[in-house]
Amino acid sequence: MTTERRTDTWARERALDPRHSFIVEAPAGSGKTTLLIQRFLRLLSIVEDPESIVAITFTRKAAEEMRSRVLGALTAVRESPQTLDPVTRRWANAALAASDARGWRLLDSPRRLRMQTIDSLSAMLARRGPLMSGYAGNAEVVEDAGRLYRQAAHAALAELGGNSGWAEAIRVVLRHLDNDWERLENLLVQMLSRRDQWLRFVVQDPSREAFEDALGSAVGDELASLAAMLPSALIPALIRLCAFSGDNLLAEYPDDIGAGLAGLKMMPGSDCEDLGGWQAIAKMLLKRDGDPRQRLSKKEGFPAQDPGVAEYKALFARVVRDLVEVPGFMVALNDLRRVPEPIYSASEWRTIEALFMVLKLAAAELKVAFGHAGAVDFVEVSHAALAALGAAQDPSDLGLIFDYQIHHLLIDEFQDTSITQFELIERLVEGWSEGDGRSLFLVGDPMQSIYRFRQAEVSLFVDTCAVGRLASVPLEALQLTTNFRAQAAIIEWINRAVDDMRVDPVCPFADMPRLVAARGVSVTAAVNIHGLISDDNNAETAVVVDIVTRARAEDPEQTIGILVRGRRHLGSISTALIEAGIAVSASEIDRLCDQSIVQDLVALTRALLHPADRTAWLGVLRAPWCGLSLKALTNLFENDSNLTIWQRLAGGIGDAGIAAEERRVLANFCRIVEIAMSAVGRVPIAPLVERTWIALGGPNIYPELSLTHAERYLELLSTCERNETLITAQRLEALLDRRYVAPSQRSGAAVEIMTVHRAKGLEFDVVILPGLGRAPRSEPHRLLVWKQHIGSAGRALLFAPIPALGTSNSGIHAYLSAAEKNELEAEAYRLLYVAMTRAREVLHLVGSVKEDVDGGPSAPASRSFLKILWGAVGGRLNFSRPGAVTKAVSPKDRSEKRQWIRRRQGALEWQHADWTAPSGIATETRTELEFSWASPLAKQIGTVTHAILQLISGDGLSQWNALRIRDMAPFIERRLRGLGVGSNSIMDAREQIVAALTGVLVSDRGRWILSDQHADAESEYALTAIVGGKASNVIIDRTFIDAHGVRWIIDFKTGTHTGGDKDAFIASEQARYRPQLEQYARLLHARDNRPIALGLFFPVLDGWCEWRYSSDRDLGGGHDHPSSFGDESREP
Repeated sequence: MTTERRTDTWARERALDPRHSFIVEAPAGSGKTTLLIQRFLRLLSIVEDPESIVAITFTRKAAEEMRSRVLGALTAVRESPQTLDPVTRRWANAALAASDARGWRLLDSPRRLRMQTIDSLSAMLARRGPLMSGYAGNAEVVEDAGRLYRQAAHAALAELGGNSGWAEAIRVVLRHLDNDWERLENLLVQMLSRRDQWLRFVVQDPSREAFEDALGSAVGDELASLAAMLPSALIPALIRLCAFSGDNLLAEYPDDIGAGLAGLKMMPGSDCEDLGGWQAIAKMLLKRDGDPRQRLSKKEGFPAQDPGVAEYKALFARVVRDLVEVPGFMVALNDLRRVPEPIYSASEWRTIEALFMVLKLAAAELKVAFGHAGAVDFVEVSHAALAALGAAQDPSDLGLIFDYQIHHLLIDEFQDTSITQFELIERLVEGWSEGDGRSLFLVGDPMQSIYRFRQAEVSLFVDTCAVGRLASVPLEALQLTTNFRAQAAIIEWINRAVDDMRVDPVCPFADMPRLVAARGVSVTAAVNIHGLISDDNNAETAVVVDIVTRARAEDPEQTIGILVRGRRHLGSISTALIEAGIAVSASEIDRLCDQSIVQDLVALTRALLHPADRTAWLGVLRAPWCGLSLKALTNLFENDSNLTIWQRLAGGIGDAGIAAEERRVLANFCRIVEIAMSAVGRVPIAPLVERTWIALGGPNIYPELSLTHAERYLELLSTCERNETLITAQRLEALLDRRYVAPSQRSGAAVEIMTVHRAKGLEFDVVILPGLGRAPRSEPHRLLVWKQHIGSAGRALLFAPIPALGTSNSGIHAYLSAAEKNELEAEAYRLLYVAMTRAREVLHLVGSVKEDVDGGPSAPASRSFLKILWGAVGGRLNFSRPGAVTKAVSPKDRSEKRQWIRRRQGALEWQHADWTAPSGIATETRTELEFSWASPLAKQIGTVTHAILQLISGDGLSQWNALRIRDMAPFIERRLRGLGVGSNSIMDAREQIVAALTGVLVSDRGRWILSDQHADAESEYALTAIVGGKASNVIIDRTFIDAHGVRWIIDFKTGTHTGGDKDAFIASEQARYRPQLEQYARLLHARDNRPIALGLFFPVLDGWCEWRYSSDRDLGGGHDHPSSFGDESREP
């Protein structure tokens, strides 16, 4: 530490004063977490209870790190104090002394340290005030609520069929969007995800006067800002020019906007009616592209025949030259051209009124969707927390309790707060007053605010700094400047680059102080710029691989991070590094749905669930486990569209003109899939897909590293199945949306690949930034565009509806869209700053541009990082042309790999099972399925009944009764429809299922069978074994071990009997199903040698028969009652 240079020591010492509240601007690498820890320790030394200090951050990882570092300091000061810096050691020692003196025992009770995320704080507040918040504390908080947003949007638009005011509002919006229903639904989904920013305004009926006043206030503020930039020394000359131009235009072009300048005596002011005057000045001074005019004509009010025009042209040149030197004036003047009159047209206002109604309806439907799903998003939790605390001037009891309990509040990453989170903090400290012994400590860096897509509002940090107050708490602003992370050469380069960037008026670095490096220079070639003339991503890939290879050779232990702006900017870098033998760990880069193993599993899932899904079946047949050629698929299915693919396969392929090897593979495939198809609907789809995939040899075909992707997909599918009644192709697509391959857990130093957003808070010895020349995707139009404006009247939102189809983007919408664009560009600057400040020793910048007409480098793409850096590096950048890049895999290699897969598949047998039966067991290749004899409707009734019986056994009998079964009617109907039952049969089938399930629940025997008191109980138990070298696959309805150690195997029979002899019917059913149940018994007996009893239960008839299984001879007697075993414990 003695070699470090600091310029902010006073600010750091000041920040530890517990008597005052602060807002601290802490740039990247400035040690803000250390400062937070030191203040927390300082506060522990003076409080009565540690729970009176609350530290808030935005991620669980950050909260746990903070707690760990506090506990680490307390441990170290007792065991090895020399390892701590002097400041931390001093306050850790004081905190530990307080803990010992007051009996806190912090090292034994670390949870007394209140460090949590702002989301967990909101959830806790909402749960503790359910009556105020309306929040159900058992609701699951989901990070991605896109499915629920869509449900709400769809439900809202369904109101179109009615005659209410909602329906008329939807019709207005639909007409505005050219009746594009799907587009409107997508736009509503997008709006619901961002409702934190607009909901508080939309819940009120829109006031045209208030909205236009807010627009007028915003326009007036822009005019006042522009007028303040204008040097007073230039005003007389500018007035002369305006009057001269206006007089001439009034004579020649009286309708021109510049004619309004005729007779000008003073500059326009800052009222809305002055807007036209300023826009006329902009037209006179600037060309359409915003550059100053070099030539003047009579169209600008400078006619050549006017005797004094030469004098005025000379004056014009001098004024323009001086105005160009005024920072930001010409840009602001040009931007003023887009500023509209603060008046909505009749059409715009009608659309806004309709949009407000539709958005209110969608927000209400979202609450309904949340309730049905038992899930909420983080925005809902934040709103509930606010409601639980009560109004600012009328706090709830809970609000008063928290006001009493919290004495010191510390908030990390304050620049990332959303509007609702900011209001929550305001509400928590509203009752505080200066000198009451409480303190607020806010830490953040507006230059690292990069989470706008998560509703973060950097303006909240900036405005709080400016006013020096949050709610009733005065705040002293402190600025840190020392960087402890990067070596001096990197810091100096970043300072120069930031200075060059400041010429752009959009750049947010205007007030950013220069950073001071605490470390000296360790590597002279600290920042390396690699410019390429190429539109081929492989060129950058080769450069990155070379950089990594060289860095590894220099120091194998140094950490390397490859950071990209977006995942699509990565190109083939990850693959190329792996092929070069370099270990890679990618965080949220590779999408799960792009992995071939997952794509094949999705196809298999779709094929099993939907036999008519032709695309899925073709994908399954092309997957490596089968690997049919395109020629074979063409011969088999091209001219056979009357049957589904599975029907064609199940009926036999005959002489289809395919190779013998492929015929053998296909026969094996059909044998396995036939078993799986018979189990669909009776067992959960996730384990069924897994078992089928294993049987097809899936785990042996794909690379070992990709098996984790399969495991992740099957976990997601299982979770989805628990919450869904119908899994469609679209649902599977949504299931995998925004799911990424987990980083590989490798030993040694792997190259880390991640997005810049993901890298925030991390650091690497070497940082590589590829893809600098690539621009991000354009932001889509929103249904309603808005902009927050803070003026003399307070905070307000400015609104404009999406332009109608076929109309230009102009007026208020264009004005607000331009403001949105500027904010996005400002965030791009901040994102680049975050990326560059991750480097400790070396920074590599890699960017490509296209070739221009002269063979040189063209200008970088707008909105790209390279465009932002152009002022800093463009003039010093030497572009090179990459050599040709060879393909990684040749067609010959692919062909050989395919033949290898086929050779393996040709000999495939179903050899993966949980256990293997002894060789003495008789061979049975397959048991006849339970419903093989039944009508299609009977099969479907049995399938749904068994599925619900499995739910009952899983939940426990105490959770079910006849009334709940009746409430399942809609679910039953949906399942029947999903199985293809026609409308004419739905009601009868539903009633049969309800009768069967009710019969189970009201029967003593049925309740005994489903009791959760049995040992080793399973429902819909799927079993696979190798019997005599052949695969045997069975599904047992119910099995368990009773109190006497007898294994029971029971089948439910859901059919009815209309004849007169019930006993004879049951006896015939026993004879029919004896072979099936006794095969089940043989398989279980081979695994577990204990007595086995077999039974058939007929819930509709309340009928029952049972018999004992004998392993010596397959004989047994049928009984209509359970008395034959003398086992009274089997019944309640």
